[in-house]
Amino acid sequence: MTFCLSDMDGLIEEYAVTGLFTSCYAAFGNLKSGKRERFFSGKKIDSSSIFDLASLTKALVTTPLICRFALSRSLALETPLGDMSKKIVSLFSQNRKICELNLLNLLSHRSGLPFWANFWVNRLQSGHLIEEYRSTGLAHGIEVLSRQKIAKKPQEIYSDLGFILLGFFLEVVSEKRLETLFSRFLSELGLKDDDGCFGFNPTPHPSMVPTGYCRIRNRDLCGEVHDENCASLGGVSGHAGLFGSGDTIIAFLERFFPSPTGQFFLRLLKEQGIFGFRPFTGNNSAFLGGNQIIGHNGFTGTCLWLDITNWNFAMLLTNRVISSRLPLRIMVFRKRFFEYCRQYFSG
Repeated sequence: MTFCLSDMDGLIEEYAVTGLFTSCYAAFGNLKSGKRERFFSGKKIDSSSIFDLASLTKALVTTPLICRFALSRSLALETPLGDMSKKIVSLFSQNRKICELNLLNLLSHRSGLPFWANFWVNRLQSGHLIEEYRSTGLAHGIEVLSRQKIAKKPQEIYSDLGFILLGFFLEVVSEKRLETLFSRFLSELGLKDDDGCFGFNPTPHPSMVPTGYCRIRNRDLCGEVHDENCASLGGVSGHAGLFGSGDTIIAFLERFFPSPTGQFFLRLLKEQGIFGFRPFTGNNSAFLGGNQIIGHNGFTGTCLWLDITNWNFAMLLTNRVISSRLPLRIMVFRKRFFEYCRQYFSG
């Protein structure tokens, strides 16, 4: 089947008119050559439109920052958290097993922590602004994490909790907030964000994409993180909270992988296997045809996949949660999107 760019426009419009999303940015191409195609759908949507990136935070923020931390301190990823920080031992005195976890098993979702826990119940509520939760976010998060049981024989179980813990770890050992660490890392890569719109808790901006009405907060969300757990932690977490535009993400990837931290990540990827980013499964990224395909999906309707053998990438940013939290329709849309991408790359 021959791929035509108009086919992609038609696919996106097909799902837009059904109400799956009101805003969409799609792109695919090659990071090395700079060749790429972009598609937009929705009112005033363009390359600068800012999306709630949800779990892409794990791949674009937490994983690079952990690699940067390990590289700068020449640390082995297998070192227990408690051995790296006495403060971690003190903070998790109610659950010392957390101190025995290490960066590698947290990044690879093999820590034994549950996949999810409720951080927002009896905390996140109507009328309260997200900034009100920031000052107590760390203490509240540690309290919830300390109540969790850790499996004796951990298997790979995708865990938001593991990345929430990684975010807290970075803040504790650096004595700086996660958003500050990420902002400094962007500067190290030579990236500037004059509008403050690639990061956490972004400043109000006309290019913000809404994610719908929140029954818990009793308001429409636009520029405020959709994930309730992240919101209850002040909008900044290792598992969610990142906002950004599609073009900004591409620029970040172009700078990250050639950097010392990016090269360290790729070396660990080869030695240790997939971590932080996710391995491709089924239709997520089979369109790329390689055997080293990494990426991530986001609950709000985002996804990013990259073949590090040839540096082809595909990215889809939507606000599908504006119509439903159920995953089926966005999964079907992603499958068809990646099939078109496969045709593009194979042609």
